[in-house]
Amino acid sequence: MLDKRRATEALVRRGLKLTRQRQAVLDAIARAHGSFTAQQLHDAVRAESASLGLTTVYRTLEILADVGAVERVHGPSNCEAFVAAGKTHGHTVVCRVCGAAAELSDLDCSGLVADAAQKTGFRIDEHVVQLSGVCERCSGEGSGSAAGGGRSR
Repeated sequence: MLDKRRATEALVRRGLKLTRQRQAVLDAIARAHGSFTAQQLHDAVRAESASLGLTTVYRTLEILADVGAVERVHGPSNCEAFVAAGKTHGHTVVCRVCGAAAELSDLDCSGLVADAAQKTGFRIDEHVVQLSGVCERCSGEGSGSAAGGGRSR
């Protein structure tokens, strides 16, 4: 769920005004369920704000991603999509079929990060983890889990 207050403060800190168009983008993100592309967001907002340009949506999403209010993810067709970021660092699970997304804020990746640092010699100061699969609704199985399955990248 988008923290609209935090997102608005981030825009103001960058010297940007909260224009009617940016407010419409923030409102649409707050209403979004799952992942969304810039084009999908633009289409949703155009009904409320006919003067909104796709460039404004992209620029607003870039700023919101830079300040951590939204996160970039791979959507159902592996194109860049976004999800509203949680209040704490988390990892995202995205449905390959419908784009539904869930955040895992308690997933401990410290062992993975330490192992990667040791094997590569990098001092790792940031990481992004996205898991992809098929949600319970799309799988129609009712179990919603395919633990350990799938492919890695």
